[in-house]
Amino acid sequence: MVAAAGLLFAFAGVAIRMAGATLSSIEILFWRNVISMLILTPWVLSRWPESIRPVHAGLMVMRGATVVVSLICYYYAVTLIPLAEAVLLNFSAPIFVPILGFLLFRFPFNRTVLIAVAIGFVGARW
Repeated sequence: MVAAAGLLFAFAGVAIRMAGATLSSIEILFWRNVISMLILTPWVLSRWPESIRPVHAGLMVMRGATVVVSLICYYYAVTLIPLAEAVLLNFSAPIFVPILGFLLFRFPFNRTVLIAVAIGFVGARW
C-alpha cells in the first residue's frame, strides 16, 4: 500500500507539472477538487447528513482554508522548481509541525521532540 501511495503521489506530481504549463495553480486546484467531489459524492450521499456534520465547524473551516493555501503553494512550487525538490519540501512538513505548534499554540517542546526535529533537519539536508 505504501509503495502504491508513493507511486500515485509521483503520478500526481507529474500531472501537476504538466498541467502547470497551461493552467495556474488555482485552476489546477479547482479541477482537482471537482474530480475529488465527483469521486466522493456517492459516499457522502450514502451517509447523508451525518457525513457532513462537523463536530467543530470553526476548526473545519480553518483547516479547509489552510489546506487550500498549502495546496496552491505546493502546486506553484511544483511548476517552478524541480519536482524532487518540491516533493522534498512537502515531505519535510512534519519537521515544522512541532515548531509551529509550539510557536502558535504553546504545545510542549521537550527534549525528545527537539532531537526528532534536529534529526529531521539533518536528514533533509543530506
